[in-house]
Amino acid sequence: VANAICLRNNGRIVLRKQKEVLQKPSPCPNPPNKKIRKRTSNPVKESKEKRSK
Repeated sequence: VANAICLRNNGRIVLRKQKEVLQKPSPCPNPPNKKIRKRTSNPVKESKEKRSK
């Protein structure tokens, strides 16, 4: 999924080099891993952290 997003952003040039992109780290500015962590994290914990700060 992560590579698919990067491929969409980079266009046809990356589609031609799919094999190379799969081996290299994703060129996306925002790694999809961070998005997944935010989605899976508990909103209760996030709200408490914001209050403490």
